[in-house]
Amino acid sequence: MSSTRAAVRTNAKSSSSKPFLVQDLPPAKDVAVGWSHACVIARDGGVYCWGLNPLGELGDGTTSNASLPVRVSGLTGASRLGAGIGNSCAATDAGSVMCWGADFDGPGVKGIVFHSTTPVSIPYTQGIVKVANGRNFVCGVHETGQVTCWGSNLFRQLGVSRDRFGGRAGGVALVEEVLDAKDV
Repeated sequence: MSSTRAAVRTNAKSSSSKPFLVQDLPPAKDVAVGWSHACVIARDGGVYCWGLNPLGELGDGTTSNASLPVRVSGLTGASRLGAGIGNSCAATDAGSVMCWGADFDGPGVKGIVFHSTTPVSIPYTQGIVKVANGRNFVCGVHETGQVTCWGSNLFRQLGVSRDRFGGRAGGVALVEEVLDAKDV
């Protein structure tokens, strides 16, 4: 197995042609798979992640890779998950969004809205019930059907003009043209 790849089970090869159960994982109610990591919500609302962790996308306060699930630090009441490239987010029962890892990792820039090895609250996300993570950005659907996106806007992936953030690379934006979304 390559030293740059994390195995997701003890004594695993770098890939598997057959499905297998992830060890040391409580019963789960939601799953999200990122570029090189995965996360689940346990039935008690806690979140567990495993895989590569160079930006803190496992949420355990480290940047150490984990071949077995580790509990995300301080996060309870998670209801939905998203995982992207180097980042993870959870919509919570309290109606907020918590993210960890980084929403941007480029030359001289680590994070536009968030860069943390443990969950941080994202501003302007109250009422979001579902999240989807991409490369350097995240979008969420509010219970009202509106959509808010945050992170890098380099390719206008936040649904707003590039000059919306006054020369900054991105931020948090309500996608004004979308009023009745059901999913992201």
